[in-house]
Amino acid sequence: MDLLLAIDDLDSSAFTIDQVASRPWPEGTRVEVLSVVKEIVPALPAPMDDSAALVMGAMQTQSKLLDAASAMVSEVSEHLKRSGLSARPVVRTGDAAAEILDEAARSKADLIIVGDSGRSRLERRLLGSTAQTVVSRAPCSVEVIRRKAS
Repeated sequence: MDLLLAIDDLDSSAFTIDQVASRPWPEGTRVEVLSVVKEIVPALPAPMDDSAALVMGAMQTQSKLLDAASAMVSEVSEHLKRSGLSARPVVRTGDAAAEILDEAARSKADLIIVGDSGRSRLERRLLGSTAQTVVSRAPCSVEVIRRKAS
């Protein structure tokens, strides 16, 4: 079985990661651990004096975000390997839902696993929901793992 586990950060994804690690998956199950970093580097037609500094700052921030995401998916992959799963870290840049869907199609995932952000219905309407978009457009089954309210 090929799983795509989409995570955004360790704090909000910890419950989802633990759920995946603790389940009795079929022998040979492979997990791609995916994190998507939003593109923040502005596209400018030509460098100008003030905008050059802005672009350089954005590039440095983007690089730090990519490094952090890479470290996170590597850590999660190692955790899943200790649980007996085959895991591979993947980092993409762009829109989270679009990148999750693209990676699922590319890797021919049997199941996409995402955590629920816990946003209210109004927040989901205003801000959008990555999980909702993935569920409605995925090329395979999707499981949304929700943490029970405490």
